[in-house]
Amino acid sequence: MSTDPTLDRRSEPAAVQVEANATRGAEQPHPPDTSRGAVAPVQNIVNPLDERIATMRNEIDALQVVVAERSSPWYQKPATLVSLIALLFSFGTTYYSNRRAEEADVQTRKQQLSGILQRLTTIPKENVESGKKYADDPAALGNLGTIYQQEHSLLTRQAVDIATHLPAGAVPAIEYYGIGVSLPNGI
Repeated sequence: MSTDPTLDRRSEPAAVQVEANATRGAEQPHPPDTSRGAVAPVQNIVNPLDERIATMRNEIDALQVVVAERSSPWYQKPATLVSLIALLFSFGTTYYSNRRAEEADVQTRKQQLSGILQRLTTIPKENVESGKKYADDPAALGNLGTIYQQEHSLLTRQAVDIATHLPAGAVPAIEYYGIGVSLPNGI
């Protein structure tokens, strides 16, 4: 609220307002004679409004200076700290999830490699058994031999591909040995 007494006297007649301004030391012309219905000059009404606008502008400028002085650095604001902590937490959880996904992928590939190597070890046994079973049918025996050879070749290539995409140290030496033994027969 303003402390200007002329602003609080809106309901008083213009002559009383001008007289109050004159007693405060304001440089005002002589009060108009309102007894005969004369109207106060516009200048007397506009000047207080201009003064009021100027006062309000000065107050706004002073408040802006105070607000600018009171603003703290970004690292002292709680909202900024909370958002930085949330960002760091997000990065941490993303990193952890990616590591877990990579570990799960390595585990899956290791299981696939173990399954392929088990199948590679059973193919020669099945080939011998089918040779005994179909000893009287050379055409069937030849077809089964070709099928076993193709399967062996395909599985050996898959085992080599999986082993090369696993990180160093993830494949035990015995599995490398199993792949190596299968290579001359499969590729």
